[in-house]
Amino acid sequence: MIRLKILNSYYKIVDEYNISESSREVKFSNIKIDFTNKTILDLPRKYQEVQVVDIDQNNNIEIIFTGYINNFVLPKMKNKHEYRELEIDLLSPLAMATVRTADAVGTYDLKTLIREIIRPLISDGFVLKSLNVGENQITVNFLNETIESSLNKLSNKYNLWWHIDENKNIYVNSIDYLMSLNPKMIYDDDNKINGLIDLVPSIDATYYCNVVNFTNVRLYVESYYDSEEREGYYPLFSPRTIKNGDEIVFNQPFDISEKAAYMMQEDNYFGIKNVFYLFGKKNNSNTDLLINLRYLKGNFMYDDNVTFSDSYSEESEWVLVRDSFFKNLIVGLKYNGNDSIEITSASSYTSLVWANVKIQNQAEINKSKNIVSATGIVERKVDMNEQWKTYEELIKIADSYIKTDPSKVDTVKIKVDEKIDLSIGDTIKIDKEDFLINDLYIVTDKTFVLESNYYTWEYTLKSTNILDNYVDLFRAKEQETNEKTINLVTSDYIEEEIIEKYEVSINES
Repeated sequence: MIRLKILNSYYKIVDEYNISESSREVKFSNIKIDFTNKTILDLPRKYQEVQVVDIDQNNNIEIIFTGYINNFVLPKMKNKHEYRELEIDLLSPLAMATVRTADAVGTYDLKTLIREIIRPLISDGFVLKSLNVGENQITVNFLNETIESSLNKLSNKYNLWWHIDENKNIYVNSIDYLMSLNPKMIYDDDNKINGLIDLVPSIDATYYCNVVNFTNVRLYVESYYDSEEREGYYPLFSPRTIKNGDEIVFNQPFDISEKAAYMMQEDNYFGIKNVFYLFGKKNNSNTDLLINLRYLKGNFMYDDNVTFSDSYSEESEWVLVRDSFFKNLIVGLKYNGNDSIEITSASSYTSLVWANVKIQNQAEINKSKNIVSATGIVERKVDMNEQWKTYEELIKIADSYIKTDPSKVDTVKIKVDEKIDLSIGDTIKIDKEDFLINDLYIVTDKTFVLESNYYTWEYTLKSTNILDNYVDLFRAKEQETNEKTINLVTSDYIEEEIIEKYEVSINES
């Protein structure tokens, strides 16, 4: 017996209803309940919590889902005593993250920050079911910001997936963690799916490409200039002479994290990973090493005359200014020394520039010539949502697209009339050659339907070889409104060998 519980009252549900849950959202259809003989005091309130429950013959109650009153429609009324229905529009628990706010100001490790952001929901009875993220540290300034917006910003930066299901369970996991899990279920000739009604495979030819256009990337590059040799690339700032109190805002920030240093810099003779150095001449004397940031055996090393600050107000000889949002990003410097200095050389191995990157595989293009088209070019655009990537990482991501088998089943829909233990983000291995399927799939959508007291569940599965499932489907986008310089990077490659690479800078606002 299905009922809608509002406070301590149970209402009969009229007609069918459904829950559509995806990796991005949970949606409920409107619910109609029998509201006969009820008064104005029985009407629910905005954002009031309600539950759809299943009551068995022994009066045991199972909560099917929890929702929150968004709006309701009063019925047409003519007589004092008559049958009446009340139609209710419900918000999902996930939607409550869009109307609840959190405050977090300061420097946190990532797990502590996430717990602080979701604390208002935990106070309302939500449960943190899963938290598997890195050990990163981050400085934030979230004041009266919605929980959704705060989590989305972290999601875009650290490649996370966060989700709240229909029963107020919160999941925050790195996408790498999801991809590393063993399949939740195996479906083959020896392992059945209980209650299976049908299975529908499909192939989406749009997933195949031989040219990948990455947009909205923050690309790690080496920044360098030498005023004496008059050469450089991606310079942090133009050659200049500085004096006491001078401030420099870098053309692009650089990352001082250990991870970035180890990705971008090979060991030198002493096992040092360089991050940033600055050379200059004091009062026309010989060139001296002024600043040197480096890692040695995991220890971050720099001189005593260098400090790191969130502003230009510090008074040590050299002040390296952090980004207001990301603690490990350095956006500028201030000089407080007594002597004027001619800066002769500056280099960072971990600069971050805005980039659009085109990667193409000429061998794959040649295979498609005069088959797909005269040129054989099949392009795909991938919005990286401001992720910080090395060029080698982009090569690997592009390779996952370009090597996609255009004949492989990429989407499977399963319909069952018995509830199975699959949630959004779970993986299932399907080996059914008779159904043309043999791959690992991830659950991206789930729909529950009740019609005439008959339950059905529908699951949409997508191949884990398709990057969309993890990047585009498991991470919401943040709108970027600031003006920035975009560096367009175009290259050819065979496997992981770069053949040609061209770069050009453009302004975008």
